[in-house]
Amino acid sequence: MQNGCKYSNFQQVKVSLGATDTDVYIIVKDHGIGIPGQEMNKIYDPFFRASNTQNYEGYGIGLPLARNIVRMHQGELIVNSYENQGTTVQLRFPNFYNAHAEEGI
Repeated sequence: MQNGCKYSNFQQVKVSLGATDTDVYIIVKDHGIGIPGQEMNKIYDPFFRASNTQNYEGYGIGLPLARNIVRMHQGELIVNSYENQGTTVQLRFPNFYNAHAEEGI
């Protein structure tokens, strides 16, 4: 959420929460500077910063760290971004209750 606010110059950022029987979802969508398409394959490289971020402070550790944390919880992080249009980040986590109910816990 912090990146969404920062890279959209603190304009509105939408956060949605949802759940199914098997998963919990968090979706963060901004209309900021976006990520150049040719650089999307590098967004999880530690210390990588997109070429259009020179006017913003940062170290390039947010997305790699977030992805690792999400993976530790058997989740998934998906980023869709278009330069000058914005970024959508979707986080999916297994529904903890259902995962443990199936195990008899």
